[in-house]
Amino acid sequence: MNTVIAFIIIFGTLVFFHELGHLLLAQRAGILCREFAIGFGPKIFSFKKNETVYTIRLLPVGGFVRMAGEEILDHSRYLEKEDFELEFEAADWDEGKRAFEQLLKQFGIPERITKNKIQRFYEQKQKKVE
Repeated sequence: MNTVIAFIIIFGTLVFFHELGHLLLAQRAGILCREFAIGFGPKIFSFKKNETVYTIRLLPVGGFVRMAGEEILDHSRYLEKEDFELEFEAADWDEGKRAFEQLLKQFGIPERITKNKIQRFYEQKQKKVE
């Protein structure tokens, strides 16, 4: 048990200083840092200082610095279908939905409802059974 606790403390310290380096360099470069987190999962403790929320999360297996402007576009192929996922930040659901619809319109992408990977997996499985 002592070994596990020691590992978590040592690993947590390494993660803290690693992520602190990201935070300080980003702030020095003038990049808005929205969150500095140690751990993953649900928040256990958080406080806000200036424009950054500092959090400690439930699972002590890493950390992150969430910076403004970090949009993620993920492309994958699964069960004969192409998947494109765009993740971006919005203050609330309605604002994010409007921004996303505007983005689709701007690039001429038709809005559509698609089946996710889990739905496609089970449909494919059903076809093989029949």
